[in-house]
Amino acid sequence: MIYSYIPESRAGHEAFDPWAATREPYPPPLYWSSENRALPFPEPPAVKAVRALAVEQGWTALGQYSRGHLPHATTGKPTAVRDLIGLRFGISPLVGMDLWVTRQAYAVYSRPVSGGTWMWSSVMIWGSDLTPYAGCSITDLKAYLMMAPEVRGEALEDWVRDLRSIKSNAAQLVKQRVAARGPVSKRREVG
Repeated sequence: MIYSYIPESRAGHEAFDPWAATREPYPPPLYWSSENRALPFPEPPAVKAVRALAVEQGWTALGQYSRGHLPHATTGKPTAVRDLIGLRFGISPLVGMDLWVTRQAYAVYSRPVSGGTWMWSSVMIWGSDLTPYAGCSITDLKAYLMMAPEVRGEALEDWVRDLRSIKSNAAQLVKQRVAARGPVSKRREVG
């Protein structure tokens, strides 16, 4: 048989899963974004600024609030409870383009409930004529919000390709700098 045997019943699956007894269920969100809750605190200025920019450029901007545990980046275990503000952007039809062309984006602003600094934790752009790109910074999102209503898909694809190249080159430069430093050693001062 080429493929591994996968038991058909739940009991059979659990017999093959050595971690079933120690695995805890992932905690559900404390507040779901679909509940349309009002923010329990004043809207952060950074969120207001991005929303205002989008509306000024003709985008529809929707905000959502949620609270819960995010998965840890490497272990997948639940992290500390976080407040999350999600902004979703959409625009259609675009000026001077076919009626089917749409553009969208989202950004998530988050901080630990216990306090701390707000951070943009996730930003993504896409469109009917633009491949989804999740490597954006908030500055990239602002540029997209300003130019996307008037720029054709090919030019946006080139822009995204340039963003990818810049980020890739930056990562390679960091690796080269670390390698060039070599082992850290104490230097004797000549004096």
